[in-house]
Amino acid sequence: MIERIVLINIKNDVSLDNVFQETKKVIPILPGVISFKMGKVLNNENYNFYLSMTFDSLKDIEKFSPHPKHRDYVDNFLKPKMMDIVAYNVEVE
Repeated sequence: MIERIVLINIKNDVSLDNVFQETKKVIPILPGVISFKMGKVLNNENYNFYLSMTFDSLKDIEKFSPHPKHRDYVDNFLKPKMMDIVAYNVEVE
């Protein structure tokens, strides 16, 4: 099982609630996503939005990343609202 952890610094003038609402609409319908969770980062001044998605394998992430709905969400919704992003893939037991 692979957990993809994403930390994003959303701009101060952007509503995190708006980001949460859009993320709830998009992430669950993307191929390969088994489950996801998100929240507000409380103890890191570099990032304020946390997203974690679970996949069966790295191959599922490779299919997920270029998916048109994912690209639209990232390129047209998130990128204009963020300052920085970092992502990790973690093999979990």
